[in-house]
This record gives sequence, structure tokens and C-alpha cells, in this order.
Amino acid sequence: MFIRTDLPIEQQIVQAAHAALEAGRDLEKPKSISHLILLKVDSQDELIKISEDLTRLNIQYHMFYEPDYNRGYTSIATEPIYDRNPYFFKHSLYKYKPKRSYSQQDEVHFN
Repeated sequence: MFIRTDLPIEQQIVQAAHAALEAGRDLEKPKSISHLILLKVDSQDELIKISEDLTRLNIQYHMFYEPDYNRGYTSIATEPIYDRNPYFFKHSLYKYKPKRSYSQQDEVHFN
């Protein structure tokens, strides 16, 4: 799963859950217990580029669009990946780095 890190942390969590839920409804069910790996994406533009790459690689995915507060595309969840696909290794694992705390006011004015 790819998640945008330019969102407030609370929204990163929510958007990852949205994408996972939608992918679970739309994509192939896992053959066994699946693992969730979060990969870092810095912007919506990078997320769109990744979606183009996944399409080219014939990897099914669900890209979640969040219309609230003009967030746009926020995350991608892929179908279960069973082999070590080199495409995913070129992306950084998600690591939360607090910038500052966000307030409700930030939420209202987030672009």
C-alpha cells in the first residue's frame, strides 16, 4: 500500500484504511493470510505516477480518492503480491516523522 505523507497523520491513517477497505471489496481475495506493507509517497502527483506504473505492470490496485478538503488521491492498495516484485523495492517504507501537531483548524484549511 502506498500512502501520501503530505497529509496530517490522522488522515494518513484514515486514507490507508479507506484504500484497504475498497481494495478488499474490489480485488482478488488473498490465498492465505496477507501482510500489509506501507510505502511512502510524497504527493498526489507521485501517487498518480505509481498508478500508471502498476497499470503497465498489470498489477491490480484501488486508488482511493478523498473529495473532502480537496485532498484528491490519497492512497493505493494493490492486489495481494505473492512474489518479491522488484518494483516495490525501489520505494521507501513508510516511517512516521512528526512535523508538528495538527489542530482542527489545520484540518479545515488543508489544501
